[in-house]
Amino acid sequence: MKKRNTFIIAISVTITVIGIILLMNATSIGVDIAHQALRDNGGGMDTEQFHIIMNSSIRSYQILGAVLSAVGGLGS
Repeated sequence: MKKRNTFIIAISVTITVIGIILLMNATSIGVDIAHQALRDNGGGMDTEQFHIIMNSSIRSYQILGAVLSAVGGLGS
């Protein structure tokens, strides 16, 4: 039983750390995704479209990081 609790705590801590890393890097990940979309579009794109892609990517990774941090935090 103790081994199982240790395993669950280790998984919870790992998930929490991954969530925190995603939260801290959400902006750089979102900007990288937007730049990749710009390159995929031949180097030209409407500024508003670029901002929409960038902001939605950033928000998505922030939400994912928050959810992982919360779920991991509840498990430990």
